[in-house]
Amino acid sequence: HKSVLGIILIVTLMNMLKGIADVMASSGMKEAFYEYLVFDDCWQIDRYSDGKIIADPTNFPSRIKALLDYVHSQGLSLASIVMRKKRLAKSVQEV
Repeated sequence: HKSVLGIILIVTLMNMLKGIADVMASSGMKEAFYEYLVFDDCWQIDRYSDGKIIADPTNFPSRIKALLDYVHSQGLSLASIVMRKKRLAKSVQEV
């Protein structure tokens, strides 16, 4: 069951990322070689046993693709920071 707050947060996140892409494309950042819009892993729910990401079908049925298309239309690339829990824990311990 989707909560209203959850839907608002998702729409807000999507609009924020699109807004960042707009600023990057229009402010000269793209020409200064800032070409990647990177966001955290808030769009996934789990991983398959082979390690591939399972996108959240309830909250993001096509939104990542739509966001990707929008960012590409601005001449930019989209990237998500995704780490496995074991790797993240190891990285944190090494720091």
